[in-house]
Amino acid sequence: MGAYDPWEHAEQLGIPVYRYPLKTAPGMWVPDQRAILMRPDLRMFEEICVLAHELVHAEYNDPAGHDGKAERRAHRIAAHRLIDQRELRALGRLYGHVDDRLCHELGVTREILTAALQEQVAS
Repeated sequence: MGAYDPWEHAEQLGIPVYRYPLKTAPGMWVPDQRAILMRPDLRMFEEICVLAHELVHAEYNDPAGHDGKAERRAHRIAAHRLIDQRELRALGRLYGHVDDRLCHELGVTREILTAALQEQVAS
C-alpha cells in the first residue's frame, strides 16, 4: 500500500469518523452531518479501503444513497490513492488476475483492486 493515509486525509478535511454498527454497508457518508460512519468490526485493510472510498463521497459532497456513477468514481479514486500502479503491474505479472493473493499483497479489498485494474486497462 502506498503513502496515502485516509485517517490523516479525513482530519485534513475536518470529516469526523464514527464507529457505528451498520447493518447494510461497511461504511457510509452522511452528508447532513458531514461525517462518515464505519462498522467497528472491520479488519485494518478493509477499514483503510472503506474510509478512502467514503472520503471521495465527502470530497464530492455526494448525496446519501448509492448512485452507481458516484460509487464507481469513489472506488476508482480510492484505488488510485491506495495502490501504486508499478507495484500493481509487477504483482499482476506474478499473479495474473484478480485474486485474493493479489488483494493480500496490496492490502486492499477486491472492490478497490477491481477498480484499479479497470483503470489500468482503460489507460
